[in-house]
Amino acid sequence: MSLWWSSKLTKFTVALAVLASGMAFAQEVNRGKKSPGDDANEPFPRIEVSKFIVMPMASSHSDWVEAIRGARKSIHMEMFHVTEKAVIDALVARAHDNIDMRVIVDHKIIGGYKAAFDTLSSAGVKIRAASAFYSITHSKTMIVDNSVAWITSINMTNTGTSSRDFGILTPDTAIIAEIDKVFESDWTAAGDNANVDTTPAVNHPNLAWSPTNSTNQLVKLIDSAKDTLDLEVENIGSQDILDALNRAASPERKVQVRVIIPQCSGNNPNNYAALKKLKGIQTHVEHDGKSLDQPYLHAKMIVVDKKRNYIGSINFSYNSTVKSRELGVIFLDEDIGGKLSQEFKTDWDRSVAPADPPECGKTGGNGSGGSSDSVNDLVGDAA
Repeated sequence: MSLWWSSKLTKFTVALAVLASGMAFAQEVNRGKKSPGDDANEPFPRIEVSKFIVMPMASSHSDWVEAIRGARKSIHMEMFHVTEKAVIDALVARAHDNIDMRVIVDHKIIGGYKAAFDTLSSAGVKIRAASAFYSITHSKTMIVDNSVAWITSINMTNTGTSSRDFGILTPDTAIIAEIDKVFESDWTAAGDNANVDTTPAVNHPNLAWSPTNSTNQLVKLIDSAKDTLDLEVENIGSQDILDALNRAASPERKVQVRVIIPQCSGNNPNNYAALKKLKGIQTHVEHDGKSLDQPYLHAKMIVVDKKRNYIGSINFSYNSTVKSRELGVIFLDEDIGGKLSQEFKTDWDRSVAPADPPECGKTGGNGSGGSSDSVNDLVGDAA
């Protein structure tokens, strides 16, 4: 083949590649995956999500157990508490392997939490009680092999088959680096009763940290809503968040806002008081179940315009945003936004308008042996 023909063929091949790329982008636009110029001004950029977790599952915490068993180099877990037997067994089995495995749990080590803590510690698992500076260490996160971060609302308690929760896994290196930086700081401060917040500088645009910036991040997300905002959460009461929701639903913005909370949530009075402050917003309460078909609503989730998503451990209460150690992630993803919207619809359809006064009686909570966070989250909520 002559050089002339070779040159022409190369240019033709490049032109076809450019055309195919343009057509693929156009198809993404038509499917609602992307819009030209949208990402440039996006307050919460896209991130790579390797897995989206919806709970409850019949297999309970099998994803976590599999990850712990398969870790090659390291496991850094920061978790409210670890009492689920399958997770304890998986951690104990790795205790003497040549990996950097460390676990941080909340500083209130009592009852069943103490029994689980002692089991792990006596088996050789490196586990520490978090700094008492935080009213509650409530994160539900794990980094495995410094290559994947788990950001969830999922407790490692006996609720895997009975609690509504969400989580994501991401290999995003910048997210992993920031989470691990906070983990190392929290590990060093664990057991410290000094009245000092040791959170290092955090600035990743997708992460929401309590007590550092979660209020600002969540308000920013709510303020970004144009058409719809669906929210479900175990505890709500932060005035900043309530104000942001009311702004979204105002006559000026006309965003359709819907909120679901648990029917009782440990008889939390702040939830119902918060609902009464919402204006022009549809509200439901979900029955406090204990099954796959009717789980307890423990999730902390927002989906804005079916594309901008929040998932994490942060409740929308004063204590959770201002006094606790928490982690959440906010990101643009139309596919996950669609899935969260569908899960919200399921929860909306099986929930009801709130009664006044609440129909809780003396049973409240989810009856799952302390696995709900609501009692702990009440601390300081009224302040």
